[in-house]
Order: sequence, then C-alpha cells, then structure tokens
Amino acid sequence: MQKIITTVCLFLLLGSILQISAQQSTIYTSPLVRYERALELFDKQHYNRAQNEFDKTRTEIENPKSEVAVNAAYYGALCALELFHKDAEYRFRKFIQTYPESPKVKQAYFQLGKYNFRKKKWEKVITWLDKIEIFDLSNEEWSEYYFKLGYSHFMLENYEEASQAFFEIKDVDTEYSAPAKYYFSHIAYSNGDNETALKGFLNLENHPKFKVVVPYYIVQIYYHQKKYGQLLSYAPPLLDSATVKRAPEIARLIGEAYYRTERFKEAIPFLEKFQNQSYSASKQDQYQLAYAYYKTANYKKAIKSFELLSTEDSLLGQTAVYHLADCYMKQGKKKHAQNAFYLASQSNFDKKIEEDALYNYAKLTNETSYDPYHKSVGAFLDYIRRYPNTDRAEKAYQYLLNVYLTTSNYKAAIASIEEIEQPDIRIQGAYQQVCYNMAVKLFQNRQFKEA
Repeated sequence: MQKIITTVCLFLLLGSILQISAQQSTIYTSPLVRYERALELFDKQHYNRAQNEFDKTRTEIENPKSEVAVNAAYYGALCALELFHKDAEYRFRKFIQTYPESPKVKQAYFQLGKYNFRKKKWEKVITWLDKIEIFDLSNEEWSEYYFKLGYSHFMLENYEEASQAFFEIKDVDTEYSAPAKYYFSHIAYSNGDNETALKGFLNLENHPKFKVVVPYYIVQIYYHQKKYGQLLSYAPPLLDSATVKRAPEIARLIGEAYYRTERFKEAIPFLEKFQNQSYSASKQDQYQLAYAYYKTANYKKAIKSFELLSTEDSLLGQTAVYHLADCYMKQGKKKHAQNAFYLASQSNFDKKIEEDALYNYAKLTNETSYDPYHKSVGAFLDYIRRYPNTDRAEKAYQYLLNVYLTTSNYKAAIASIEEIEQPDIRIQGAYQQVCYNMAVKLFQNRQFKEA
C-alpha cells in the first residue's frame, strides 16, 4: 500500500513539473518576449534572425493593431532594408497602407527615401522625402535628410533646390556637412559665384576626402578672378603632385598667369608643357605661346607658331599674321613680311591692325620691288582712299609723289593720276612734272633717232 501511495505522489509531482514547464515555455515564447528578443537582435545588427522574430511576433499576436504588432511590422521592413532584400520597399509600402495612423509612417517615408537613394532612383527619393515633416526627425536624421534630398536634386540637375538643401547643413557638425559644403560650393562655382565657392573650398582644403580635388577649384577661381599673384603662389606646388590628367591644365593656368602679367619668359615653359601634354589646346592657347616667343625675341619659334594660325579667318588669325610680319621684319625677310602685311590688311576684324598693315605693305612694296610702280602706287592710293584723315595719309602722299616723279613709266603714271577724282595741288604738280618728263623723254628719243 505504501508503495502505491509513493507511486501516486511521484506521478502527481511529475504532472506539476510538466505543467510548470509548459507554462514557462509559453511565457518564453509569448509574442511580447519574442518581440523583445527581436529588438535585441536588431540592436546587435543580426538582421536576418531579428526579421524572423519580428515576423513571428506579428503572426502570433492577438491584436494586429496593437503597438507591438505595428512596431514588429515596421522593424521587419527595416530589417529587409538593411539586408538589401528586394521586398524592402514592398514591406514599407504595405506598412504605410496597413497602419496609416501610426507615427512610424513618417519614419517609413524616410526609410523609403533612403532605400531609393541607395538604388539611385533620385525622383523617388525626392517623392518620399517630400512627405516628411523635418521636425519629426532626429538631429542625425535631419542632416541625412537634407543631404540626400539635396544630392538627389543635384543628380537631376535641379541645382537651385539642391543648393537650398545643402545650405541647411553645410555649416553644422555632422558627417554630411563636408559633402554638403562641397556640392554647395560646386554649384556656386558653376553659377559663377566665385567668392561663395572659394570660401567653401578653402574650408575643405584639409578635409581627408576633399583635399585632393578642391585645390583645382581654388586655382580655377583665382584665375577667373584675375588674382594672378595668388594663383602663382598657390598653383606651382600642385603641379608636382598633379595627375597626368590634371597636370596640363594646371600648367596652362600657371603659364597664362605669367602671360597676363607680361612675364613672358617665365610663361613659356608652362605654356609649352600644356601644348605638349594636352589634346585640348585651343587656337588661343597656341597664340599665347607664339606671342610669348615673339615678346622674348625668339622669332624662329614665333614664326613657326604664328604660321599655324595665319589662315584663321578671325581676329586671332589677323593678329597672328600681323605679328608674323613683324617677326619676318626682325629677321630681315622683307618679302615675307610684305606678304604677311598684305594678308593682315585684307582682314577687317581689327581696324587699327588693318590700317597699319596696309601702310607697311605699301612701304615694303616700294622698297622690295624691282619695278615698284604698279603695286606700290596701287597700295598707296588704296591707303589714301581708305584712310584719308589719318596722320600717315600725308606720308603716303609723299611716297606716292616720289613714285610718280621717279618712275620712267610715264604713261602708266599719267593714267593713274587721271583716275584720281579730286587730286590736290601736290598731285596736280606731280602730273605736270610727269607730263614734262615724258615730253623731254620723247624729244630726246626723237633726237637720238634723227642722229
């Protein structure tokens, strides 16, 4: 009997233990406990396991509209986002649709903006972020919000909106402030607001991420502001560390700064470096190097460079061929100079060059031709006709009279004078002298034949 009682007691005790164990198991696996465990896993960034626990919480909880159920749905979607799951956007959209009254809907908008930012879907980023009230975000979220909104506008070339967003955070202390300042300054630079851009870039000179690129902006700004002294102090050290891609442009800016300050000898090495290393050298760049050679009396190189530009139908081409003529003159090549002056006189881009070139062409024609009559007379007459009121018109008249009076081609001289519609007293006198000389010549020829 005692044995039976003992057995029954043991049986009852075992039942109690099993019942307690079952109750404890129920407690440990209740939705609330599961939710707390999921949060712990989420905080430890174990997103896959956390998502499983959040999803189980939602299926097990009795009230699907309870705060725990709503939070489980939100964090489950957030885990999908962190895990780069394809259904992350669907989960957040579903959350917004299912729980429109939840305070976390605004957070869902923010997360959808971040998700699409990561996917580089800029328009969708703006759509979702525009639904947010900025006051609903934390300080950390606030800076991220403005940066990602600004960057999305920037990528869509909505520069005004981008600038406004970057402005909000460029001067605060967050991880997004430096990139915001960079893009804000870049937009200012692109818009020609050099002073604003310079201020921003100077503040980023020593930033680990931007110190490699911002000096090139600074040099360009000094150039656009014509602050050549500051450029020449700032830029040369950059050339030593510049990449193969950037080095030619830095050399050009240094060379041009020397050129603009008329330090032509110092400009030449940098302008040459740019010409030799760049595929983008313009005609203006070529002209600057040619002119630097010209101003430093390196006429051989100047001639070679100016000749490359002499066929340009532009002010630059006219100026190049005009200086080319002077280079030839410096080397004593008057015939070459004569031809170059003629070309310069036929362009009307610069009236002063046109006039001076024509005058010099007429002079050289008179000096270099074996029979200067036809070309020099025509050139001087053309000069007087086109520039009757210049200081050199008087000199042109003197040259013209001298040609008339020294030529033996009397018939041509008389025909030329007779074409002048209103000859002044000097031309009339020359006409009489030419006629007299011709009469004398005819008389002498007749006497010679009779003899």
